[in-house]
Amino acid sequence: MNAQGGWNLALAALAIVAWSWDFTCIAAGTSTSTNMSTNTTSPPYFRLSQLEEAKAKAKAEGKPIVWIASFLGSMTPYKNPMGAGPHAATYHAHLTFYRAAVVVWSDSDSENHREPAIVDGELHTPDAHYTAPGVIALRPDLGKVIGKVFHISDGKERAAAYAELLKKVRDKASWGGASK
Repeated sequence: MNAQGGWNLALAALAIVAWSWDFTCIAAGTSTSTNMSTNTTSPPYFRLSQLEEAKAKAKAEGKPIVWIASFLGSMTPYKNPMGAGPHAATYHAHLTFYRAAVVVWSDSDSENHREPAIVDGELHTPDAHYTAPGVIALRPDLGKVIGKVFHISDGKERAAAYAELLKKVRDKASWGGASK
């Protein structure tokens, strides 16, 4: 096995370990918004309706935003995040990015085409009818896309794609300049 393959497997294993931890924080940590995820067994995330709050948190913490567009219920814990379906892929993305970025989730059914223009455009390019989840990393000001990954059924291939995007998320030089 080459070094890259070893890192990909290590990141996948880390995601599974992180999934099993007991997360007791709410989405923003201090907000009392009722739209916020308060699921105590799932890592924190913001909803589309909380975008300004998410942007402020990302800017304050010097983190990018990772937008996950998927279906209702897919951000809930899933026993096998390396599985093939959209729920597994969505939760795998959530576990991969929540520490390195501020995660925003939108419902691909009820909030489709309601995302900011930059997100909506990326979600529907190159395929106007993307397969969820769509995972898009952006600068905190949403001024530039850092990278994106769409649904990949194979857990190992998905882990490798998420690992590559995670490298970009962590490397501020790949963000394309300072945020506004």
